[in-house]
Amino acid sequence: IVSVIELFNQPSCSNLPLYLLLTGSIINIAAFPFSGWMVNYYPKASPAGFLYLISFTTKVSIVLLFKFFAGYENLKYIAIIMMIYASLKAIIEDNLFSIICYLSIISMGFMLLAISRGDENIETAIATYLFIDILYKLLMSLGAASIIDQTGIHDASDLRKIKDKAVLFALGVSTLILMHIPFTLSFYAKSAMIHVFKDQLIYLAVIFANFMNILVIPWKQYFSAKKSFSFQNQNCLQIAMI
Repeated sequence: IVSVIELFNQPSCSNLPLYLLLTGSIINIAAFPFSGWMVNYYPKASPAGFLYLISFTTKVSIVLLFKFFAGYENLKYIAIIMMIYASLKAIIEDNLFSIICYLSIISMGFMLLAISRGDENIETAIATYLFIDILYKLLMSLGAASIIDQTGIHDASDLRKIKDKAVLFALGVSTLILMHIPFTLSFYAKSAMIHVFKDQLIYLAVIFANFMNILVIPWKQYFSAKKSFSFQNQNCLQIAMI
């Protein structure tokens, strides 16, 4: 695989196909202003379909950007806008699946930020963070899909207490990883990725996105709820969560 950054500087190579590849990849990771296709249509899928979509489709383009465009500095501006836009939209969103979509856009924005640096010292951290992101978003989506599938409730404003231990485990663990608390692998991978930056604006954007990650979780709706969910999940789903 040839780095596209090297091809940009070759007079014999047309840049148009390279920019088309870049544009297509950026659209496919739902970067602003193309976020609507993901946020509006992923939640329309069945719970099982949503699990597949949130786990794979956009992640393929992150891999392409990682392999072809690592070190293309202009990507950092797209990444910062992605994180800020998704953070602000997520705070006013009620649909459970749409919230997860915005959280996914924030994560992809952060990975794109690290990719723009193109530092060989953080390549492993980027790959590790991508793998962790797929797993914990899948775990969070399994919990949300169980709520939607069993109760028909899509909005965070209608949340209740959860009695099912498997669902509670899935949502609890995925939320802790989402928050990047110390002693989680996501914390170390993210720390390694941000360590190479010295730009104060980038630090502020990352801190803002991390803060919004925590803020968009419907803590108040859940803990103030007086009723609880009654689940009848199949054993295979509970095993999948564990």
